[in-house]
Amino acid sequence: MLITSQASGGKRKYPAPASAQPASSDIAPDTIERFIAWQHMGIATLRTLSAADAQRIMVSPFVTQITYSVLDGYRLIAAHQRRHFEQATRVTAHPEFPRSL
Repeated sequence: MLITSQASGGKRKYPAPASAQPASSDIAPDTIERFIAWQHMGIATLRTLSAADAQRIMVSPFVTQITYSVLDGYRLIAAHQRRHFEQATRVTAHPEFPRSL
């Protein structure tokens, strides 16, 4: 259910728990570079994951009553990151989006 909730093209917005909400501030100029670096780090870490570790059960860091496999945790992260990318695509396509600083 969590992975599906983050699926591409999802119309429903899910509010993040207070512990997962970003601080209100200006957008750092290196946001895209950090996002890309994070993606590379996540991929590298996933490639080292053994089949046994992928099946281990983990507790959600945000809702402690929810558990899922480590592999499903990675799937959830990937779906969530895809939503961030789609959000950035919509924002930058907006006619009032600044083209230069």
